[in-house]
Amino acid sequence: MTATLALTRLSGHFAARIDTPFDELLDEASHQALRDALVDHKVLMLPGADPSIEQHIALATVFGDAEPPQPQNPRHEDSILSASSIAPRATRPIGGTPTRPSPTPRRRVRRS
Repeated sequence: MTATLALTRLSGHFAARIDTPFDELLDEASHQALRDALVDHKVLMLPGADPSIEQHIALATVFGDAEPPQPQNPRHEDSILSASSIAPRATRPIGGTPTRPSPTPRRRVRRS
C-alpha cells in the first residue's frame, strides 16, 4: 500500500514542498510515493526537517544507493579538509580544486 504525501506544488513546472512529518517519510509505505513525487516534481523540499545522519542516509536510500560523503566537503565531520584550510582571500582551498571568479561583464562603448 502506498502512502499519500502532503504535497504542495511550488511552481508550474517543477518543485514541491512535502509537509508530511519527516518520520513518516522513513516508513516503507511512503517510499514509492516519494519516488513518484521526485519523478513528477524533480525537486522536493522538506522545510523544517532536521534529520540525524542516520535518518538522512535512510531517506537517501529510498532513491538509490547512498554514497559516502566526498572527502573535499569541509563541512562534513569525515572531511580531510577543515574550514581553517581556506585562506581569507584565497582563490582556492588548500588541496582543493581552483575556483574561478565570475567574469566581469564588459560593456560595449560606441565610438562615433
